[in-house]
Amino acid sequence: PTLIIPPNYNFSKKINKTLISTSLHDKEKTFFEEFVSGKLGLKSDVLLYSKVFHPIDAFATSTATALGGAWVSIETFSQEAVVERIKKGENWKKLAEAQGVHVDLKVDDNTKDFVESLMELVEKEGVQLIAMPSFTGGAEAILLGSNAREIIRNSKVPVLVKHYQ
Repeated sequence: PTLIIPPNYNFSKKINKTLISTSLHDKEKTFFEEFVSGKLGLKSDVLLYSKVFHPIDAFATSTATALGGAWVSIETFSQEAVVERIKKGENWKKLAEAQGVHVDLKVDDNTKDFVESLMELVEKEGVQLIAMPSFTGGAEAILLGSNAREIIRNSKVPVLVKHYQ
C-alpha cells in the first residue's frame, strides 16, 4: 500500500476514523478485509462510503463512461442501487464488527461530484484517513485519470491506496 500525506498535515494525531471509499463490488472486499484485520498496518473505526453514480453522470464522469452505461429511469436506478449497496454494506459491516471494528455505512446517491461529496463528508465526520483500493491499469489511468488521483489532489488528510491487478 502507498500512504500519501498532505504537506500541511499534522501527523501527531492518532487515526481514530478512516473513510473507506468503495463501490462495494466483490473485488474490493479483499481490501476492506485487509484493512479491518489490521494487515495494512492501520486499524481504526471505519466510515464505509459508497457513491451511487446517476445515469446522467455516466456521460459526465469519465470513469463511469469507460465502464459503459445505458439510459434507465433515474429514480428506478437510484432506488435499486441504494438498496443493493446498503445490503452489501451491512454484510461488510458484520465482518468488521466481528473483528471489533466499528463501522458506519454511508451510501450517497446525491448528484454532486464524487470527490466533492467525499471531501465534504471527510470534513463533516472528522475523518483522519481515506483508504481505498485501486484497480486502474496504466493506460486507463493516463487516458481517464483516476478517482484515487483526484482524491489525493484534494485531500487534507492522508490517503492510503493499495493497488491490485
